[in-house]
Amino acid sequence: MTVKDPLVGKIFGGYRITERIAHGGMAAVYRGVDRRLGRDVAIKLVLGGKQFSDVFLKRFRREIRTLGGLIHPNIVPLLDFGSIHGVPYLVMPFVGGGTLQDDITKGKVWNWYDAAQLLIPIAKALSYAHSKGIIHRDVKPGNILITDRGDPMLSDFGLMKMLKLEQSADLTGDGMVGTPDYMSPEQWVGEVVPQTDMYALGIVFYIMVTGHLPYEAKTAPEIMFKHISESHIRPRKYTPDLPLEVELFIEKALKKDSKKRFASMEEFVFELQRICEAVRLREHINNSRSMSKQPAAFRKVKWMDFKVRLRSLPVWVWAGGVFFLLSLIIVFAIFMVSQNFIGLQNQLATAQATQRASLLDPVGVGTLEQVSQESTKIARSTIRQVEAGSDSTPTVEATEDIDVFSVGSSQVSEMDGMKLMYVPEGIFMMGGLEENRDVQDDEKPQHEVYLDAFWMDQTEVSIEMYQKCVEDGVCSEPSRIDSQSRGFYYGNEEYLNYPVVNVNWYQSSEYCYWAGRRLPTEAEWEKAAASFEENSNYPWGNRLDCSLANYYQSASGCVGDTVAVDALPNGASYYGVLGAAGNVWEWVSDWYSDDYYVISPYENPMGPDIGAYNVIRGGAFDYEAKRLRITNRGLGGPGNSNFDGGFRCAMDASSP
Repeated sequence: MTVKDPLVGKIFGGYRITERIAHGGMAAVYRGVDRRLGRDVAIKLVLGGKQFSDVFLKRFRREIRTLGGLIHPNIVPLLDFGSIHGVPYLVMPFVGGGTLQDDITKGKVWNWYDAAQLLIPIAKALSYAHSKGIIHRDVKPGNILITDRGDPMLSDFGLMKMLKLEQSADLTGDGMVGTPDYMSPEQWVGEVVPQTDMYALGIVFYIMVTGHLPYEAKTAPEIMFKHISESHIRPRKYTPDLPLEVELFIEKALKKDSKKRFASMEEFVFELQRICEAVRLREHINNSRSMSKQPAAFRKVKWMDFKVRLRSLPVWVWAGGVFFLLSLIIVFAIFMVSQNFIGLQNQLATAQATQRASLLDPVGVGTLEQVSQESTKIARSTIRQVEAGSDSTPTVEATEDIDVFSVGSSQVSEMDGMKLMYVPEGIFMMGGLEENRDVQDDEKPQHEVYLDAFWMDQTEVSIEMYQKCVEDGVCSEPSRIDSQSRGFYYGNEEYLNYPVVNVNWYQSSEYCYWAGRRLPTEAEWEKAAASFEENSNYPWGNRLDCSLANYYQSASGCVGDTVAVDALPNGASYYGVLGAAGNVWEWVSDWYSDDYYVISPYENPMGPDIGAYNVIRGGAFDYEAKRLRITNRGLGGPGNSNFDGGFRCAMDASSP
């Protein structure tokens, strides 16, 4: 909207002002035309309520020259600067898509993922500026411009610093400059660090996903008190479906102590990108699994809704439907009678073929010997009658092979070379027995669980396997290259067949997705680790020594560090899974809740919807025997990694 202004239509330096775009306490922004090049520009006049001093103008020019060196795709570049009658001005490209504040003013609330994708480029721009020693000091929606293509750009670098140099009065008092709603606690007392910009960007993220500011008050002193002393309302109070990881991310950016925020904007960007990838991955996995098996309660609601709709149909529709169903029944009956007749003919032909075959091969050579231990191939056959004079000779044609798997069946992944063991569908008892003194409260009550068939990695993912994902550019390297006692572990050829460690939940999820699999659910992990003997403590039974598992024994432990993923074949579970007890803790997909077993569904449980920690299973080389039990549950923050933490993957049996 065009605002009347005495400067509109005037010549200002080499520019003609065409309209006023915005006006604030410290600057006015005009749209103009470069008289030499004929291009649209934005002209910002720095306002001070009085003519600026010569000292300020000299500092202004020096600061502007520094800012002119900022060249980044998401920073609005500086085209020109100068002063007229003691009023300094800046010239920048005209960005025609408005500002982020325009959408916020209209009441827009963003999906968290869309908000993150818009702010990540701004965070990268800030990281770049910080590497040049420049802190913005006034990050806010009004300074985030949107191009016609929807790309965000950050403007007004250094303006706040220049105004502070002049020591002009502003909304927050002498010597302190900024926009109160977005100012960090340290900024209110005149200190700025790179995390000052991080705090402000965290508030921008907060308002985008909630529609509210974290602190609201009528006066600047009231806002200052809240930023420094009060807790804000957590984002999920406004947006309940906001993923917990996103809320925790925002909370960290808004820590009152700048040292407790992210160490740098680079880390801010890294963590936000990782959350985006991991949460979207988990949502994809959950959606794909729930599409094939909706909860019974959901199906019941849908059926009730369908019945209500049926009652509302007119009578003629009911009559037509009944007639149609009767017709189908009659056709089906005729079809079944004909099929029974054909079936009798086929049985007769098969009997004749068998009789002739037995005369040719009376001892049955080449039958049972062809059955693989890994999987059994069954050929669907058709019998074809071939007329030859008066004789009818049946022949068998194989038309399709179907895999029939059982316990002990396996397959090898083409992606990473992992051997996967088959775990058939069925019911098992999950959780620990009440009378077992080692069983913790979060392992109770023991309860029946039904699982669909699935495949489980036979071993923990090795360093060699993980390196393939890193080389493909999908996975990031572990947080450290050493292990508990080895200074050079990850990347050392001596340990290629050892479990990858120092990887967090997000990295583990990324790997499994790359490999065409996923992290197992907690229920899948426990069933795959089960022993042939019911209620055994360990995958092989109840006896325990270092030939069966790598764990902490007496004062030293079996090894004191990891061993190869297939080093202990005697410790295999009933389903042929190795290393489920000891060596390294293993991430599973579920969030942790200490009382989840009380409400866990009977069929294919997938864990709580939200949580602060993920479940880890199996114990590790530095943990005592009771933590190796099949039913024992551990927990870890999804962003945490350690010397004793690894993972394995799983896959639906229906997956290719």
